[in-house]
Amino acid sequence: MKEDRKDTERKDFLRGYWGQYLLIEKEFMETLPYVSLCEDNYNAFSDAYLKLILQIGSAVDVALKKYCSILKPGPNADNIKAYRVIIADIVGEKFTNELIKLKNSAYDLPPINTWQEWNTPNSPEWWHVYNNVKHNRTQEVKICKERDNKPGKKSYKYANQKYTLQALAGLYQVLAFTYHEIVKDNCEFVPYPTPESKLFRPVFEGRTPDGTSLVLI
Repeated sequence: MKEDRKDTERKDFLRGYWGQYLLIEKEFMETLPYVSLCEDNYNAFSDAYLKLILQIGSAVDVALKKYCSILKPGPNADNIKAYRVIIADIVGEKFTNELIKLKNSAYDLPPINTWQEWNTPNSPEWWHVYNNVKHNRTQEVKICKERDNKPGKKSYKYANQKYTLQALAGLYQVLAFTYHEIVKDNCEFVPYPTPESKLFRPVFEGRTPDGTSLVLI
């Protein structure tokens, strides 16, 4: 039997995008026995977080390009501002208002709204961290939302647990929304990528009463 185009697209997504996410998530979770995931440790920075932020930022750029190509086929958007325009026009606040929840209640952390700042022309703080770590690693900077009178600090010191977690949640959300676009019209598929994230709860995990579409929860 000829494989359905959407099923092929789903499998390609799981192999080409989701598999990489799971490897990055695993690498992040391997840091937790040494630096517990909690707000007290948010400012802890390390070379491990720096490496992860660089990986995640690059993966986010690739994932956003894929998501936008599905939302609006044609000439591809190729930067964070262009991605924002497409997503804002087609998905709107459903994307920017989404909360990403952690699975393990022991972490005792609030849900993460990782793309909220896209309601304005600004990019999220963690994206600024990624760009500064990538391009200005030893220069002193202040992240865009810092309004206090404290001096800036070298970019690599922003490669901390807080921004690594936010960046990872941002990547997870883009991939969850991308997968939803691929499978939303086929009720044979589960509404979230599998194997599941070990860190975050599924974004799409319900269906309408008639079973024909997925519900964002």
